[in-house]
Order: sequence, then structure tokens, then C-alpha cells
Amino acid sequence: MLKNADRHLERVIHRTIWVSELGGQDYTTQNQVAVRTVRWMRPDMTASEALSTVNLVRQKCVDLVLRLDRP
Repeated sequence: MLKNADRHLERVIHRTIWVSELGGQDYTTQNQVAVRTVRWMRPDMTASEALSTVNLVRQKCVDLVLRLDRP
């Protein structure tokens, strides 16, 4: 089970990506903005750790959509 801090970070990543997408940013820029946000919230994380976290959140979102889309 995720800790509250991890769930909060996941929600922030989702929201950051969503706002970047609404702003017309491409996939790479969305990731960059999300990584900067993660590192601002969690300065103990390296850039590669933050990017891995962002990619994990994106993958979980895709997995959820695929699971919901199945008959």
C-alpha cells in the first residue's frame, strides 16, 4: 500500500502533466515540468529517480485505462 506522501506525490504528478498538456506542451516538456515539480517537492530525489517516478505514474495511468477499456 502506498504511503500518504507517495499518493500525494502521484496526484501532483498527474495534475502537473494534465496542466502542461492543457497548456499545449508536448510529452517531453510535460515530463520535464513534472520532474522539476517532483524535485521541488522531494529535493532528496535525483533527476533520474524523479523521471522514473513520473514514468511509473504515467504507466500506471495507461494500465488503468487499458483495464477499464476491456469488455
